[in-house]
Amino acid sequence: MKRIFCLIIFISSLFLRLSGQDFDTRRITSGTGLSNNSVTCILQDSDGQMWFGTWDGLNMYDGKSITVFKPEPGNKESISNNIIREMIEQKPGILWVATDRGINRLDVKTGKAERFFFGSSGWDIPTEHAFIISKDAQDRIFAFIYGQGAFVFNANAHVFERVPIPGTNGAVKAIYGKDNDLYILNQDNLIQRMKLTSEGNGKIHVSESEELATDATNMFLDSRDSSIWYSNQNGLISNLESHTALKVPVNVGKTGKIFSLCLHKGIWQIGTEHGLFRYDPDNGLADCILKDIPILSLTDGTQDILWVGTDMQGVYQLSDTKDTFTTYPEKGSFKFGNSAVRSFHEDIYKRLWVGTKGSGIFVLSHDRPGERIIEKRFTTDNGLINNSVYALCGGPSEIWIGTDGKGLNYYDLKTGRMEKLAVPDSLHNNLSSVYAISHDGKDGLWVGTSGHGIFHIDLNRQAKPYQVAGIRQLSHTGEPGSISNNIV
Repeated sequence: MKRIFCLIIFISSLFLRLSGQDFDTRRITSGTGLSNNSVTCILQDSDGQMWFGTWDGLNMYDGKSITVFKPEPGNKESISNNIIREMIEQKPGILWVATDRGINRLDVKTGKAERFFFGSSGWDIPTEHAFIISKDAQDRIFAFIYGQGAFVFNANAHVFERVPIPGTNGAVKAIYGKDNDLYILNQDNLIQRMKLTSEGNGKIHVSESEELATDATNMFLDSRDSSIWYSNQNGLISNLESHTALKVPVNVGKTGKIFSLCLHKGIWQIGTEHGLFRYDPDNGLADCILKDIPILSLTDGTQDILWVGTDMQGVYQLSDTKDTFTTYPEKGSFKFGNSAVRSFHEDIYKRLWVGTKGSGIFVLSHDRPGERIIEKRFTTDNGLINNSVYALCGGPSEIWIGTDGKGLNYYDLKTGRMEKLAVPDSLHNNLSSVYAISHDGKDGLWVGTSGHGIFHIDLNRQAKPYQVAGIRQLSHTGEPGSISNNIV
């Protein structure tokens, strides 16, 4: 396992326009830490972390960095193969990973993998996608192995045990759907539905079986109701039970083979060998979002993000532009000049207070939708102690301001005046260069300084301006129990 740090700022961004609506698309590739640009499967775990299975390694993305898992010579606790086919989260912290050579049980916390169906010549199967995994409603893990049949993981014995399920030797996909029924797609384009029953001794057998489709090229789970959809060679996608059909009109574009399907914000997303299409079931309209890019995998993630795994183009992260940032240039209407921005605060009137290093405070208010204008500016010319502002914190009826000068400012939201906290002369030198402020929820403040540790200040709000009613200082003394550093 190795760790590659990948700052979000380096993830390339572009904007797509679809049916009059803008989308923000961020792209993660081998240039930004992904181990390979062909992404076969995507999973978001219960902690919100994204997992990308590729043709050369397993990738865990936490929003800031990518951790890559690959087989390591001599390390039996690394994953068994670099070609990742499927992933299942059995429970928080445990990930099952099917590769082209064996199945792995990965402990996410330790990064250690336990290998199954690997290491003996009997499992060196000369075909791609020979190992398939699925999870039933009881969180049991099933393995379907080309030419070998079906197995279930015995958690107590920590081994896979053979299960007599007919027709699974040539399985290419297995899904547990509604009523915990098992659906098997085999290499002959046949989909079978099976009901498995456990006997008193724990043995599993098939109690019901029926053939549902004979022309299937792929099979997908509908997460809303656990129903099963399948595609055929004509590009038609149908529900096995209701026989509802989805079909992208020919004039929208050629879909070709369908690799992936998911529902995102009520719209079907269809990943094909010729691009990413979307289909609105309410009006039957379809669009092509990403054209001429093979889409191998799709996942509907949290925060309304659609994750798209491609062949040779990495991962696309698709979301509405309303969730993106607007960049205000350093030399523009705000006249920040070359001053660095050090602090932010949004007040009760939805105004944005921006503290800078050297140019004081800018107070920005909304003018037109998506735009802000300067409503106020504070410097030493109109009451600010120092023009370098490192901390901004909201109080019950004021905004507290920490600067590189001596003392504390606060802005009275009721009177609209910039004030200075009345501080005893003995504290002026120590209560300076304020880097952090936090209101304690009562009538006090926690104040972090550069060089003088932390102060807890009790306030007398009856006095105008406010006065210090009591103060306690915490500093680094070298003794056990003292803070570790006086720069806070």
